[in-house]
Amino acid sequence: MALALALSGCTSGRNSVSYILEHEKAQFRKAMAKQIGASPQEMDRAFDDTPVEERQHAEELAAQWVKRLGKSDDKAMQSHLQGVVDRLVVPLNTQGTDYKLVLVKDQQINAFTPGGGIIVVQEGLLMYCDTEGQVAAVLAHEIAHVLRRHPIKQRQIGIARKAGRSLTDAITPDSMEKSLGSLLRVSGGATVNAAIRAQEREADSIAIDILVAAGYDPEEMVNVQRVFRQYAPQGSRLANMIYGSHPLSKDREEASRKKIDTTYPGVGGDVTNAKFEKLIRAYHERRMKKIAAKL
Repeated sequence: MALALALSGCTSGRNSVSYILEHEKAQFRKAMAKQIGASPQEMDRAFDDTPVEERQHAEELAAQWVKRLGKSDDKAMQSHLQGVVDRLVVPLNTQGTDYKLVLVKDQQINAFTPGGGIIVVQEGLLMYCDTEGQVAAVLAHEIAHVLRRHPIKQRQIGIARKAGRSLTDAITPDSMEKSLGSLLRVSGGATVNAAIRAQEREADSIAIDILVAAGYDPEEMVNVQRVFRQYAPQGSRLANMIYGSHPLSKDREEASRKKIDTTYPGVGGDVTNAKFEKLIRAYHERRMKKIAAKL
């Protein structure tokens, strides 16, 4: 009995083994963050990777974007896009993940996920997607990132990149800083970008599977890549290999075409519907009124 009481005393409060380990972990992360020029929050978001922790960090990051850009006033479009996400995830084993879409005001052509089932869509994406299927293709891509836990892996890559830059700075003599130091940083960045591009290609491929499972036409993935290729500036393939964190839209379009022809030949599905067309028409009308009011 005395031994049992002693053990219970050692496992409570600040004397518990779990508390000591957590304290040591926090101190180590704090010291490492300071050494490599990262914030404690960056360290936590990279390495606190249980589903609950990942969702919490994703909510924090999404809230930062909402604060910075503002949440969209288009509640009808927000609701409709959430419905598209819900449709896309129904056939999947989401392991209890609650998917939530956040529509923000920014006019960039973009959507992204901080992980944990949170998907942020910037209104600019709606300017160039002609059909619900094209928007669904983008959302399916972000869902694929969530399924493969790419965001948390990217945050870990970011920490590794900062650590590598810090090490390069520490070991490179001043006399070689402008040559060898720069070369090491560029080559390290190219390696990181290559890893992220691999994630993007994987997400594109999985997104096609998700589209088909949800009853959308997989051709919409090809179509949306063609749209991005028309409107997004494209550099050289060599420059993209070194500096680009995403594959070129032309390459993504070709890869999507190959996947569909190989895996889903002749498979069709939904492209768009009257409700989406009405919402997108109203969105464009409001946008034009805002532009006209500024003139």
